[in-house]
Amino acid sequence: MEITLIDFNDEDKRKLLPLARITLKAVRARMPAEPPLGQRPIRCYLRPGNKPRVIVSDDDGYSIATADHYRIHLSATNSYSGHFVYQFSHELGHVMLDPRRSNGVLEILAVAVSLRAIKDIAKKWDQKPPLRPITSTAAVLRDYIRIAIEHELMEYSADKATQEMFARRDPDELAKYASAHVADQDSKPHHRLLNLAGALALVADFPWKDLVGVARHTIPSPDADGQYREDLPLDLSALPLTVQTALQKIGR
Repeated sequence: MEITLIDFNDEDKRKLLPLARITLKAVRARMPAEPPLGQRPIRCYLRPGNKPRVIVSDDDGYSIATADHYRIHLSATNSYSGHFVYQFSHELGHVMLDPRRSNGVLEILAVAVSLRAIKDIAKKWDQKPPLRPITSTAAVLRDYIRIAIEHELMEYSADKATQEMFARRDPDELAKYASAHVADQDSKPHHRLLNLAGALALVADFPWKDLVGVARHTIPSPDADGQYREDLPLDLSALPLTVQTALQKIGR
């Protein structure tokens, strides 16, 4: 899947394109099956200030149903490599799940893909640091998880007890927190603090290869209704048993 960076400045393109390729490789290593909408080139557009997303349809007539490429909007630049990996891998997660659907569970899973990608890339860089033009290190990349958590704690004005819980990063404790907030997560699928709680609870041990295409299990399916929708729950009973079992940890 060839990657093209569009509207990034030349310096960012030079540094970020190798990082984008490494990120894609890390995600596909965990999820090797063909994406639900097939293998296609990926065109990443820099859209500062906009919400990062995989485009399903756009004002210029682009439609993911008929296009020969995936179109992804990103806001991260070369100012922080961890931010770029976190953001790009999240959107790649949606490509692998099926970008025509989102909801609370799918957002948790996409965040988990981001966390897993950062951990996997950092582990490889521990053994063999990246070559230039990438100037990041394993420690810097890994530290972005802490930065992302602290950002969301501040964004949602989390109380002291919640801050301390996230600082501990205990998977069982975070799973209980996610389970207690299922209704909140379902009503606010993009609540990033709740997404992180569920993702951190799942990331260490998850059947990644079985995730491919799970977003197709809504009623109606994205093949029956190809519009982007985030108001439809997953039919959990239709998911692979391994995924069902994992999601039970967070109250699903």
